[in-house]
Amino acid sequence: MDDALIFKVRITEEAKFDFEETLGGDMSAVTPFGTTIKNDIKQQVEEFMLWTNKYRHKPYFKVPYINEIDGERLLLFFRQKERYACMQIIELVGITYENDWDEELEECGQVKVWLDSKIDLTDVPFDDWVEIERERKAEEERQQKIDEEERKDYERRNA
Repeated sequence: MDDALIFKVRITEEAKFDFEETLGGDMSAVTPFGTTIKNDIKQQVEEFMLWTNKYRHKPYFKVPYINEIDGERLLLFFRQKERYACMQIIELVGITYENDWDEELEECGQVKVWLDSKIDLTDVPFDDWVEIERERKAEEERQQKIDEEERKDYERRNA
């Protein structure tokens, strides 16, 4: 019965936040293979789950992933969710660098606390909050460059 199980990956806002804000990546960036990181994660994990029975009945598991854009080794954290007939939904709930994870953090419960945390989007406009934050950072960097140029001009004039 499980042999015909199809897996579908759902990426949570928290995992998107981990990747884009904490790790500084962009899920919409295109890999050398012509797919976005988001679609690459979904495709690779869904295919991986078809070929392994190791995680099929575990409520929580993690799998390694190599970001094809920068070669970074990441760990993707999943939880089993709904099952509809022959389709199993698995949620990507967290992403971190492979080197940042260790067994001690897992055993003392810090990883679970992190994965259980939710991002509160109630006060955020309906617009894509990641885009808003990205635009804010870009504006901040632009202003810093302007300030730096003005400082250099001032120093040249007064030298």
